[in-house]
Amino acid sequence: VLAHATTGRFPFGEGPPEVLAYRASHGKAELHGLPADLAEAVAAALAPVPGDRPTAVELSRTSALRRTTSVADGPAPGKVIIALAALAQETADLGGGADRHLSRRTDVATR
Repeated sequence: VLAHATTGRFPFGEGPPEVLAYRASHGKAELHGLPADLAEAVAAALAPVPGDRPTAVELSRTSALRRTTSVADGPAPGKVIIALAALAQETADLGGGADRHLSRRTDVATR
């Protein structure tokens, strides 16, 4: 989502599902147009082997995602993305209790 939002292009391009699946499973993401530090973080998040991907917490510590942008009348988009990513990571890990942490994550995202 971040690569598409930044460049206007899908990281694995266009095409039939089997072509996109091949590109994703072979790490063939097109990230040109992203700043170098952001491209590095996005490439890591798109690693073909799930175990090689950074967690949401690890991504939030990268210099590219620590930048904040002031948005009038709302939270910085990066904080919302990080909060959603952390919740998704908890759900994916089946650690349980993701709903229990939702209000805390929302509070962090809106600061």
